[in-house]
Amino acid sequence: MMKCLTLIVAASVKRDLADRLRTIEAVEGFTILSCEGHRSETQHDAFLSV
Repeated sequence: MMKCLTLIVAASVKRDLADRLRTIEAVEGFTILSCEGHRSETQHDAFLSV
């Protein structure tokens, strides 16, 4: 059975996360996707916020 787990991590730790996931026997495969977010310093943009 496939399960989906969403993790939000900093780009700087993606490689370490992938290495750790590969060492877990119960994890048969995974996909890491990049996404863009907003930091607290980002100016408010009404088109990007709800």
